[in-house]
Amino acid sequence: CHANHTVCNQVGSAGTYLPTRIIDVGEVDDVHLTKETMADLKSGIEMGRLPRTFQHAIGMTRDLKIRYLWIDSLCIIQDSPDDWAEEASKMQDVYKNAFCTLAATGGMDSNSGFSFLRDPRTIEPFVVTANWEHRGDSVCIATNEYLQRILIPGSYYCMDFDFWRDQVEEASLNRRAWVMQERILSTRTVHFSGQQVLWQCREQESCETFPDGVPGWSSPRTALWSIFVNSTGFRLALDKLRGLEDQSLRESGLVEIHASWHKLIKAYSTCGLTMEEDKFVAIFSLVKEMKLVTGDEWLAGFWKSQLPNALGEPLPASRPRNWRAPSWSWASTNLPVFFFPVDELCRHRSLVAEVKEVDVNTLKTGGVTGAFLRIRGPL
Repeated sequence: CHANHTVCNQVGSAGTYLPTRIIDVGEVDDVHLTKETMADLKSGIEMGRLPRTFQHAIGMTRDLKIRYLWIDSLCIIQDSPDDWAEEASKMQDVYKNAFCTLAATGGMDSNSGFSFLRDPRTIEPFVVTANWEHRGDSVCIATNEYLQRILIPGSYYCMDFDFWRDQVEEASLNRRAWVMQERILSTRTVHFSGQQVLWQCREQESCETFPDGVPGWSSPRTALWSIFVNSTGFRLALDKLRGLEDQSLRESGLVEIHASWHKLIKAYSTCGLTMEEDKFVAIFSLVKEMKLVTGDEWLAGFWKSQLPNALGEPLPASRPRNWRAPSWSWASTNLPVFFFPVDELCRHRSLVAEVKEVDVNTLKTGGVTGAFLRIRGPL
């Protein structure tokens, strides 16, 4: 990937950007006790005090011969609101410029680690030999010409078509709101699931079962279920729009990326947040990335170019304990939301309604402290 994938090497600047604080895992050959290293080892972090996932992440970073590791709970001062706000505003740079992201996708907490008890035989495609011939009084499966053409006797792989969806997309880790932007911004992600190790970058998905690339019928790019998995679709649309200079193609790309964005927010609205006031904050790095590519303005959950069209769907009446968004924003509810499709019918709605005035006060973390919207249209 690092040597051959063009798209993966166009986004970010791995190796040139460093966050405010990082963990120096040391050179592999230097991790042993000598008179010269004794002082450094005494002042370092005792591995046994760290959660199992952190220990495995340090070991994997060393195995990859990468010097520095970033872990949010060790690199952000957890009891300092000011430091948290400052570092939360930099998430876009942290994940976008990292060489790769290590994800304990199969874990339940920070003590789960990257390795799990498993049977390696379960990830190997099971080969079966099939003969579809009619024999004796048995009923022949191939009862029509179409089936007779496709049911050819021979050896077939028997496996779970939905393994990527089950092991990655529906994993508990990826049901967390913060993780969505981390996955999309990361150039490369190594998923450690309960069944196998899986790889995802901007050009390819691979795993132990299919080291040369996941087949289309299981890929988050092309599988039937992928229309409901929006993180990959949005990232593809974002990467595509970055390289478009032709105006007509760019207009088409903008329609595509806004449609992908609405699907993304629909999925995001179903994800869990520990702190409900982080609704905007946990996705604001994606907002900034979208602004860079589209030049659009973000207004309390909506893009200015999409107003008032995106306001058409009534919001579920389940409000957070504390105010975090205006009543007309999807972020003002705790329940899943839905958007009308970005199509001609949706765009025609602007003929009968128009935005007269809008003002939103947005913090650098993405949080909103106040918002006002006035629209005009017939009742």
